[in-house]
Amino acid sequence: MKSINSFHEVVPPEINIICQKLWDNGINCTVVGGIVRDFFNDSKKLLDWDFEIRFIDNKGKDLESKIQELLPNVQALGFGVFRSQINEDYQLEFSLPRTEDFNVLVDQIHGHPLSHKDVEIKLDHHFSYTQSFARRDLTINAIGVEFNNSKWNLVDPFDGLSDLKNRVSTFCTEDFAFDPVRYLRTIRFEILFNLKRSSKLNELMKKMNLSLTTDHYLLYESMKAGFFPFMRKFFDSIEEHQVSFPESWLEIKFLQKNDLPQTFLTADQILLHSVWKTKWNLSDLGKLERFLKLRRGRAKHYLVGKELFNKIVAINWDEKIAELTKLSWSQKLNHQDFLDCVEFHKHFDSWTVEEESSLCIQFDEQKRFQSWRSYFSRELDGKDLFANNQAKENVQPNQRSLYKLHCHLNS
Repeated sequence: MKSINSFHEVVPPEINIICQKLWDNGINCTVVGGIVRDFFNDSKKLLDWDFEIRFIDNKGKDLESKIQELLPNVQALGFGVFRSQINEDYQLEFSLPRTEDFNVLVDQIHGHPLSHKDVEIKLDHHFSYTQSFARRDLTINAIGVEFNNSKWNLVDPFDGLSDLKNRVSTFCTEDFAFDPVRYLRTIRFEILFNLKRSSKLNELMKKMNLSLTTDHYLLYESMKAGFFPFMRKFFDSIEEHQVSFPESWLEIKFLQKNDLPQTFLTADQILLHSVWKTKWNLSDLGKLERFLKLRRGRAKHYLVGKELFNKIVAINWDEKIAELTKLSWSQKLNHQDFLDCVEFHKHFDSWTVEEESSLCIQFDEQKRFQSWRSYFSRELDGKDLFANNQAKENVQPNQRSLYKLHCHLNS
């Protein structure tokens, strides 16, 4: 694990300049959250920098106006948060210290579902680090590094660095339980950083209520963690804790039993991966399709592709093409292998190049599929034959797609 003494080495010069400028104007910046956690975790990519800002020695007025005056390309996002895009590489967010209050006791949450609408936010640059960091979920996300006139000092009111070192997930305060999204974030971070949940956090999670949590948060957190292991761990936790959650999530509870590896995929790729690597039926895949917010019919589209693919890779295409090219047009019309070729091409022509390259297949199968694709590319040959010979061959209107493939093979 890295030392705080080397933090200055990872701060881009552009960001150092801004921090120094704010310091010279009486404003103190403290990097907090993911950047700090990832620095100590030896991450190579540190791009989205979040700062908490205060007046130095609490001397000053109207911090919001001053920050907008001093920052380049600044955008006010509300709730005391400001975004500054300093170049193509770095996007900075500066926020005033804040606290979050819910008008309910922790022991009442189980029967009183909460959402983000139930929180009362208070902004005050006089808040201490202990007060403002208390709103963060896990202690590993409540570590700060404070800029102090060219030097960087550790701020760790909840001993998060020790928890990160020991691979422990635990909360800053019991207010953790008020925000249902923290339940999901905990699972994400436990997977990503191989954390062991503390017993006190596990007990607190039993008091939570996810009833008003939307699909958006479950999908977002699961995809950030590697979709399939997240779903296993999430439904296992729900069962253990016996917490309430949206009834619609029961549709995808079959994901609890998946044995697929951690892969960071798009929604479309998750569905394709599920079709290719599992035995889930169309009904379950359709439920997954809906949860992933994909166009209706994608699951069936991929299932048909899998069935056709299995037929394609069972054929030696060098031999098959030699056989098919010897057949006349009339012979091809009654030849099942040729009719299958038409079906193969029609279906996979509807796949994007990205979808086709994402096929979850073994190398030897991939070679067979690529052999087929080398004979039946997306752009067919034989356009002149197709244009000039239809009348002579007595091609009917409903046979045009078949004849197009015949001309391709004979060109």
